[in-house]
Amino acid sequence: MAEMLEAADSMARFGSCARSGSGNARLKTRTGKPAAGVRPTFARQPSAWVGGTVLNWVWVVMPEISRFFGIIVAMFYKDHAPPHFHVRYGDQRALIAIESLTVLEGDLSPRVLGMVIEWAQKHRAELREDWEIARSLQPLKGIAPLE
Repeated sequence: MAEMLEAADSMARFGSCARSGSGNARLKTRTGKPAAGVRPTFARQPSAWVGGTVLNWVWVVMPEISRFFGIIVAMFYKDHAPPHFHVRYGDQRALIAIESLTVLEGDLSPRVLGMVIEWAQKHRAELREDWEIARSLQPLKGIAPLE
């Protein structure tokens, strides 16, 4: 957890990262108030590999842009094309293309996928905007959850 908190602290544009009582990291601005709708999610990403074998993993900050019904939607900074967002629900993981709303990688149950697609259709313009913001390493905007 210390490595993850250091990673968040190193991203000065967000301010400091403090732990809540549940052990989850919560993003706070320099004033100590929670950032507007965006919470960090930490993910392991390979940093070095040889012949398809990962040699080293690093923790990276992946800001949550929305959360609803236990589904977490997040985006990496400077992520690879095509424009997409990451979805987590329990042990299920997937990457969803913003333009076509197709699953690029991973797998979600039909019920969860249906809710994610419904949410993404309503917020496609905001997802595109957050994608561009993430590519320029600026703080992301939160997106309203599915209701």
